[in-house]
Amino acid sequence: MLRNPLRYAAPLSRRLLPLSCRMCAHRATFSSSASETTTNTPAPSASSTTVSQQQQYSSSSTNASAFTAGAGAQQQKHTGKTTVSPEEIKFFNGLANTWWDKDGGFAGLHDFNQVRVPFIKRHAPPLPGGVIPDPLKPLKGLRVLDVGCGGGILTEALGKLGAKVTAVDMSEESVKAAEARRVSVLHKELADSIEYRCTEVGTVAEHEAGQYDIVVASEIIEHVEDVELFFKQISECVRPKGGSLIVTTLNKTPESYALAIVAAEYVLNIVPRGTHQWEKFIEPDRLQRLAKTHTLRHLETQGVAYVPFLRQFFCEPFCRVNYMSAFLKE
Repeated sequence: MLRNPLRYAAPLSRRLLPLSCRMCAHRATFSSSASETTTNTPAPSASSTTVSQQQQYSSSSTNASAFTAGAGAQQQKHTGKTTVSPEEIKFFNGLANTWWDKDGGFAGLHDFNQVRVPFIKRHAPPLPGGVIPDPLKPLKGLRVLDVGCGGGILTEALGKLGAKVTAVDMSEESVKAAEARRVSVLHKELADSIEYRCTEVGTVAEHEAGQYDIVVASEIIEHVEDVELFFKQISECVRPKGGSLIVTTLNKTPESYALAIVAAEYVLNIVPRGTHQWEKFIEPDRLQRLAKTHTLRHLETQGVAYVPFLRQFFCEPFCRVNYMSAFLKE
């Protein structure tokens, strides 16, 4: 595990000097939503509230109970094999107070909504019954599963577009922060459209398979222990015959190592150190191969690049660092 990449920085910088001159401002590290979807996966949370969570699936119902207030949150445990990394959970729980600091370590995640939200909208399935979408709320009438929601940065953006969003994360502190914000900050209509759960995606797949029109796994797959199992679980949650799966992550290239780890974490300090492990990055081709094994058809893969001093993401064709992929469930 390349937790201390500085030992490799010199040879890589010599090898990538022309590229770094051209792209050194690109921040490819908005992966703090590293919460996993299994027995214990963390993503940082922005508040220290005492919101407690008890997820109880009954054999007669596919819906988990909503948050309940109390002390000592309990986490629903998945009965099968887990994809969660305890090390990742511990790491991201340590960043629990930074989710909604838009100028802090997760500023890039907030800025990433500039491109990932339009990408999700573009690949949303048609509304039931041929209903014409509301231009202001184009996702109204669709159920969305946000896997690895962290503090709810993407969750809220999707809720504002009218979606009914179930957001899951294995970081208890992150989910507490997201829920506290939902209750105390969001207006009622938006708050009522969001349900946070401290659980793993394997549990959702067991009890709610095929019930979501859109499943989004944004900046999380590069943090799981078992990519194949994780991809299987998120695929199982997608509605058959027309549901969409959206994955955003980092490509496994020399450029992603130089920019997303060395530059972002150790030089520019725009991402918390230790956020990423390069050996866990995933090539687009690998995602597409996994998709074929789960009756998912590849629709589009779009590379993106970040310019920190502009706080802007831009689409680019090469996918050398960050990219977004869309799939259709057949």
